[in-house]
Amino acid sequence: MVIYYGNDLDQINHQDLKCNNPLKINYLDDVSSIYDELNQISLFNQPDAIFIYDSTFLLDEEEKASALINYLANYEIEVYCFVKNDKLDNFNPSIKNKKIKTIKKTQINAFNKAKEIKVICDELKVKTDNYQTYNYLVDCLPNNYLMIKNELNKLLIYSEGKLITKKHIDEILIDNGESNIFSLINYLLQNNIDICINLYENLINLKHQPIEIVQIMATQLFKIKLFKKAITASSNVDATVKELKITPYQAKQLAYVYKIPLSKIEKIEDAFFDLDCNIKKGLIDPYQGLKYLISSVNLIK
Repeated sequence: MVIYYGNDLDQINHQDLKCNNPLKINYLDDVSSIYDELNQISLFNQPDAIFIYDSTFLLDEEEKASALINYLANYEIEVYCFVKNDKLDNFNPSIKNKKIKTIKKTQINAFNKAKEIKVICDELKVKTDNYQTYNYLVDCLPNNYLMIKNELNKLLIYSEGKLITKKHIDEILIDNGESNIFSLINYLLQNNIDICINLYENLINLKHQPIEIVQIMATQLFKIKLFKKAITASSNVDATVKELKITPYQAKQLAYVYKIPLSKIEKIEDAFFDLDCNIKKGLIDPYQGLKYLISSVNLIK
C-alpha cells in the first residue's frame, strides 16, 4: 500500500506508477463503498493496481477506518491512496504499519522552488555547466511540477544529454506556453487523460485563455496530421518536419504517431474544429467545452 499526500497531488503522473489497468475508486465518505468496489473485481479481469482518490478515511481515527486501512495494507493487489493533507500526524495511527509507504507531494512556490527543482534535476539526471546557469534555469521555470518536468525533458533532448548551458535555456524555454500546449496535444493523442486535465488546469491558472489553447491545439493537430501522412507515404520526413517548422525536440516527441491511425487524428481534428465554431457562435462555454473534449477523446477510435 502506498499513500500519496500533500497539497499538490496534480504532480503525480500515474503513467510513472507503471499501472496499465488500475481500478479507480472515488471514496464517497463511506468505508463500505470501498469494500463493495473490491468485491466486484472479476477473477477474469483483475486490475494490476487499485487507485483510491479523496481517501479521507486515512484521516479518520474510528475503528472502521482502521480496519479498512489494515485490509488495504494486506490486499493482494497493490493499493495507491491519494489524499490532500499536509501533515502525517493527522493520519490514522494504523498508517504506521510497516507495509504502508507514504510519499509527500509539496506544492512548489518561491520559497522551495530551487530545492524542489534540484530534486527533479537529480531524478532526470539534468546537469548545468555552472551554478549561475542553474540559478538562471530556476528563474525561467514555472512553479508547477508537471511543467517543470516537461521543460527539463525538453532540455535533455535538445542538449543531447550534455551539460545544460544558458544558450540551451534561452533557445528551448523561450515559448513556455505554446510548448506546453504541444505537450498537451501529445498526451491527448496517447489517451493520457489525467495528465491532460492537470496540464490544462495549470495552463488556465497561468492565465492562458481556453480559446487560445483550442486554436493552438488545432494548429498542432493539423501539423501532426501532415506529419502522419508523410511517414505513411514514406516520403521525405525531414523535409516535412522542416516545412512544418517542427523543432527537433518536437519531432522526437512525435515517435508515438507511427502507431496512431490517421483516421483517429482526423476525427480529433474535426472535434476541435466543431468546438472552435461552437465557441465563436456562443453556443458553448470555452473552458467547460475544451475540458469535456479532453475527457471524452479516448472514446474516439
